[in-house]
Amino acid sequence: MDRKNHDQSSSTSIKTFADGLWWAAVTMTTVGYGDKVPNSKAGKVMGIIWIFTSIILLSLFTANASAILNRSVEEIPIQTKEDLRGVTVGAVQKSSGEEYLLREHIEYERFENIDAALDALLNDKIDCVVSNVPVIQYLNKHDKRYFNQLAIASNWLLRNNMGIALSEESPLKEPIDNVLLQLISEKKWQQALYEYLGE
Repeated sequence: MDRKNHDQSSSTSIKTFADGLWWAAVTMTTVGYGDKVPNSKAGKVMGIIWIFTSIILLSLFTANASAILNRSVEEIPIQTKEDLRGVTVGAVQKSSGEEYLLREHIEYERFENIDAALDALLNDKIDCVVSNVPVIQYLNKHDKRYFNQLAIASNWLLRNNMGIALSEESPLKEPIDNVLLQLISEKKWQQALYEYLGE
């Protein structure tokens, strides 16, 4: 477009094209040496269009690269058992998670242990893991391999309460109940939950 500007462009089309590519490259990379600039109105308009196009293209590239690199587990919103039907689910064999999925007739991939299941999750081989929440919370907070990389659904699929089995006539029944009630009402209990599980 600036062929008439003889002081900056040479007489051959190939050289002029090469100069145009050079100018476009230094403009797009924001180096902008100023050794080649358009002088005609058409060249300046084309230059402005090229600059804004390059800004938009670089922004889109950066956004897409960032989204791919920072892809987190939170991208798949799983809050209910119905959400599990359209995704690839993992569970540890012989666990309460596996029992739950079998009972609800939800297809899943079986793993030997929780580490194998979480590794598959972080490597995008599965979309989620159904497991005990305290175990996942602990690993997410304390294990370097998973540190703060796991998102835990806010709605638990099933609450499991644990208990201590004693004989009906055991003299320990009432003292244990009293100690447990006292323990969970103290601030130490809340501090322990936060320290180990992040709650």
